[in-house]
Amino acid sequence: MNALGSTQPAPSTETAPSARPAPSARPAPSARPAPQSRTQWAHAKINLALAVGRKRASDGRHRLDSVVAFARLGNRVRCTFKPTPQKSTKTQGNAIKPQRIIRRNQLNNSSRLVARAARLASLNSVEEIRIDKTLPDEAGLGSGSAEAAALLRIARQQGHAIPSDKELLDALGADVPACLRSHLVRTTQAGEQIHTMPSALTKALARFGLILINTGKPLPTRRVFQKLAPLRGSSRLPPMPKQGAMPLLRWLRRTTNELEPAATCRHPPLRQLLKTLRAKKLRRHVLLARLSGSGATVFVLCARQKQLATARRARRLAPCRTAWIQSTTFITHPHQNVDLCSQP
Repeated sequence: MNALGSTQPAPSTETAPSARPAPSARPAPSARPAPQSRTQWAHAKINLALAVGRKRASDGRHRLDSVVAFARLGNRVRCTFKPTPQKSTKTQGNAIKPQRIIRRNQLNNSSRLVARAARLASLNSVEEIRIDKTLPDEAGLGSGSAEAAALLRIARQQGHAIPSDKELLDALGADVPACLRSHLVRTTQAGEQIHTMPSALTKALARFGLILINTGKPLPTRRVFQKLAPLRGSSRLPPMPKQGAMPLLRWLRRTTNELEPAATCRHPPLRQLLKTLRAKKLRRHVLLARLSGSGATVFVLCARQKQLATARRARRLAPCRTAWIQSTTFITHPHQNVDLCSQP
């Protein structure tokens, strides 16, 4: 067999005195290496409790005190890299070419934050970013921030340095530092100070079932903060318990989401949804019903053994037919340097 893979004998290289030499056989072209790809999950962010304080004089951001958990449900972010990425030093500003971002099952366009995260991490070898949508945008679930954080985790796997939490706050927003970790944390200041919760408290939270209900209408954070009542002082959450599902539930019932009045004023169906879920006839099923963040999503805590029945009741009693309802659980494993391998 010759270099072309034929079973015929190769042509002779001997030439007659007056004949031109036969062309030599060309070697088979080498196979081009397949592009490398990495995938991370952008998990739904749940604000279990949120206190809002006055704006800081330094940057005009509100002081926040929030306990944030993450659901085993989210969008999938996949980056495909060029087969032979060029090694480069620090990239200046917008020197990175615009990324091609594909969104499937798209509800709203929040890909600008993902593109900014790619530039911030100097991912100049990215060929394509694919985002498979499950979460609604502008829903209080931090989907855009979670997608940006997922891209930053991919960048870390590729050997890129991740900016500090303060730099992430300034460049990408208050939710990205917590989304980068994607497990139970407490955030203070404007969101850049992250306090990890005890593992016993994370296990206690995992004992609850989680149901997410979205009214189907986007509710931008900016509009909610515009409706926020004047703040008189620096609001803080009470001290948290160290362990135990029931102590945690009692603590949650003592707290609130201070953005709830402004959000329900902007979006009245939220008020009706919360009133329905907090009704006396549902107390056997619904342990806690609260707005998550500043969007149009309410989260429900229930007993794991009653989760299916509670989800059915919530679907039947939802005040709007376009409601998005998902039954899931909380994440118990923190993101460090590895993927969360299981699909939400």
